[in-house]
Amino acid sequence: MPTTGYVTAKPIAKFFSVAQPTIYRWAENKKIPSLRFEGTVRFDFNAVRLAIEEGEWSSTGYVTAKPIAKFFLVTQPTIYRWAEKNKIPCIRFEGTVRFDFNAVRLAIEEGKWPFSHDE
Repeated sequence: MPTTGYVTAKPIAKFFSVAQPTIYRWAENKKIPSLRFEGTVRFDFNAVRLAIEEGEWSSTGYVTAKPIAKFFLVTQPTIYRWAEKNKIPCIRFEGTVRFDFNAVRLAIEEGKWPFSHDE
């Protein structure tokens, strides 16, 4: 991932597993910093990441519930239910829910929460 300079919405969208129009909407609504110049929009990758993460998460990227559900052999609704009950860490931003795969794996494997796959 880029660490310096300005980028288009594409690498940011990929990093956070959202569509590029979502990135532009966040910028338009002033949820993330952007630079507009002569009809183009560019983003400082690190500034956007910090704006979204608020410095609480690792920089390894975020995923949807799908790869986590597949890895732990549960359904995607189960992953979202665990997140809703704060049993696994997640980040919520503008109606999306994303997961730091390593943080979720660590939380589940270390048994920080005594729960069954049925919860």
